[in-house]
Amino acid sequence: MQQKLNKDIMGRKCLVFSIKESLEDLRKMVKKAPSNLIANRLKLLIECKKREKEGVSKEELKRLTGFCGESVTQWRRMYIEGGIEKLISHNRKPNHKPLLTKPEQDALEGKLSDPENPCIGYVELLDWLEKQTGKRLKYSTLYAFARRRYHTKLKKARKSHVKKDAQAAEDFKKKTSGSSTTR
Repeated sequence: MQQKLNKDIMGRKCLVFSIKESLEDLRKMVKKAPSNLIANRLKLLIECKKREKEGVSKEELKRLTGFCGESVTQWRRMYIEGGIEKLISHNRKPNHKPLLTKPEQDALEGKLSDPENPCIGYVELLDWLEKQTGKRLKYSTLYAFARRRYHTKLKKARKSHVKKDAQAAEDFKKKTSGSSTTR
């Protein structure tokens, strides 16, 4: 990729390099960016594209975009070395391990959806989880995980008793629906 250094009015070094993509394409890519990081990188590239002929200094890019100087330098270098593909690649992987393994999550989901033996609250669920897996989680951690993953609620009124006989309920409805009293 062709690049050169120019001096601006203040005597700062301005990096001049060609950007293959059009402004419209870059703006579309910002809207479809999978993360804020990628969108910010593309916004920086848009500012560089606007000043492609005369070049733009690192300080000017910092002022225009609000990003730190290290990010500006690194992102420009990434584009110059590898083009748009390298700029929008994000090869970081999360450092954390999952809270619970897949079998433990399946067991927790089974416990939460069991109508015969329901959990009364998250404290009971914490105790059950510790007995089953041997893992001791904080209340707030389990609460947030269960709410986010399984859409649980702390308290929920039941429509009917769990062990109610469905046939007996139907028979009761049939007997009472025909006999209405008037006053």
